[in-house]
Amino acid sequence: MSQWNDKLNIFNIGTDLIEVKRIKRIIERYPGFLNKIYTELEQNYCIKKNKVLYECFASRFAAKEAVAKSLGQGIGKNIFFREINIGNDKEGKPVVSLSGRTLSYAKKQNIKDIRLTISSAREYCIAFAVSLCE
Repeated sequence: MSQWNDKLNIFNIGTDLIEVKRIKRIIERYPGFLNKIYTELEQNYCIKKNKVLYECFASRFAAKEAVAKSLGQGIGKNIFFREINIGNDKEGKPVVSLSGRTLSYAKKQNIKDIRLTISSAREYCIAFAVSLCE
């Protein structure tokens, strides 16, 4: 996606708040949840964060929900969890990459960039996303 510039406008915003224990409970009860929701890159990243494993997964879940909302959709029609990858740049800033039908939908909406911030405080994780268009 492109760099921030004066010609981009806000398409939509999205935010999501989640309890870490909710994600922990789901992962423990339904191991298939990881492959249904998270990309391989996300799973590997969170597994390396062993001490904050569930906080990591919860943060990425909230981020995916926030991104979907910033695209003006919920999950399931044009937006899919595994087609939203939450990574980090070399400074650790969260970055969004889209694939598949989710990317196609974003392109149809002229989305050029998605900005994301994630915060967590042991029990809760929150994410805020802004989709920018021309």
